[in-house]
Amino acid sequence: MKRRVLIIGTEQKCDQIKALEDAGCAVETTASLSKAVELIASQPFADVLLDAELFMRLESEQTGFCIMDTEASLDFDWQLMLAEIVANCTEANLAYLDSNFNFVWVNASYAQKSGYKKEELLGKNHFDLFPNEENQRIFERVRDTGKPYTAHEKPFHYLNQPELGTTYWNWTLVPIRHKDDPIGTARGFTFTLVDVTSSVKARKEIERLREEALMQASQMTAVFNALSDAVIVYANEGRISYVNPVASTVYGISPDMDASVLPEKLSIRNMDDSPVHVDDLPSSRALKGETVEDQELNIVNAHGRKVTVVASASPLISESGVIGAVTVWHDVTEKRSAEQREREMEQKQLEFYRRTISAASQDKLIITSYDDIREIFGEPQETWEFFDVNKMVHTRRSVTLAAKTAGLSESKVNKVATCAGEMLSNAIKHAGGGHASIRTDEGKFLLRVADHGPGIEELNLPAVALIHRYSTVGTGGMGYKLTIYSADKVYLATGGEGTIVVMEFAIS
Repeated sequence: MKRRVLIIGTEQKCDQIKALEDAGCAVETTASLSKAVELIASQPFADVLLDAELFMRLESEQTGFCIMDTEASLDFDWQLMLAEIVANCTEANLAYLDSNFNFVWVNASYAQKSGYKKEELLGKNHFDLFPNEENQRIFERVRDTGKPYTAHEKPFHYLNQPELGTTYWNWTLVPIRHKDDPIGTARGFTFTLVDVTSSVKARKEIERLREEALMQASQMTAVFNALSDAVIVYANEGRISYVNPVASTVYGISPDMDASVLPEKLSIRNMDDSPVHVDDLPSSRALKGETVEDQELNIVNAHGRKVTVVASASPLISESGVIGAVTVWHDVTEKRSAEQREREMEQKQLEFYRRTISAASQDKLIITSYDDIREIFGEPQETWEFFDVNKMVHTRRSVTLAAKTAGLSESKVNKVATCAGEMLSNAIKHAGGGHASIRTDEGKFLLRVADHGPGIEELNLPAVALIHRYSTVGTGGMGYKLTIYSADKVYLATGGEGTIVVMEFAIS
């Protein structure tokens, strides 16, 4: 019978194996410590050899192992002791059970993970300590069939360690029997376990997060698809990764399209009709980390129709930085057209009022714009601020004195005083005060009164200016009528910025 030799280690030299085989030995090799235990337990070897790396590891851990003469035969007890030394140097959980599943031997890792001391395990039945009906049936099937069993990520609950919750294990149960033993009998079992709880729980958490992300993505896609606005999602390199149906059908944008082609493809222009550079697109700005709100653009859509959109964009940010951007285009073409029509209607209405009021006042009251009235008055020569009655009285006196100094006749000075009193009073009532300014220019004395009140609504202009005793606040309503009667000409600009009145008096 050939001399049986077992070589244990991570590096097994071919020349060493060949030399042993040439010497008539039957050589078995393994890098698996659990396999070594199985082989030694099944039948002793004449020699057990360790490679240098494993020996240094054992020696550095002070296991008590010493070099043995590899020519000398090792008896079974020595081989089991060597197997135990080797087994205790691995993090794998190893155990040897007898034919009734009682613990004969365990390594340090097994004892530590089990929650028991070695002496509390040895001699005890596995299923008395770790009851599990399914596992017991598996163990009995291995014993009865003689076939090993391997479990992958099998869950287990420790009754003696409930705080661990569900743990997961890769384990293998191998029956040990002599080749002459009948099937269905076993001298014992090697039980090898690897704790994979951390990796299984990590994977399950990744799967949970992935499912959650897929659900959120599905919900978001459903929302995007239901929008009447165009939604475009960009990857961080500027490639389009998603478009909703509106972006696809109305604007002809498709996934995987490069954003740099959009300005030319859609003739994208600013509201002043200047071309938009690709770096100024909302998407490009968002990819640089900027949040863009309400950028108006003119675009020619896929049907050749020029539309106006309000574009907004936001960066998509992760821990590593900007990973993409999402852009929304809201079509405001009809809204802008309606606004333009409304402005034109208002302009026509205002022009009608201007002409009507001018005709009714015999060209003495001119409704004009802020820009025009500022140009008519020019730069003031003197200005007074008034925000209460005392200041108003002082301002009226100062204006009257300025009119007299400018050379106006006594009757004209009185008219200036009347106009100043009415307009200053109006500013106090409607705006809480304002500014009065004078200017003498080319034979004319100009008085300007300006406030920052709510202004006069266009529909009220004819009544305010022409109807006797009409007022918007329930007062006497004589201000504008007296002013129009007293001044040679009155210019009026009113609106959201307040009211400006310029009164003109000829110096004769």
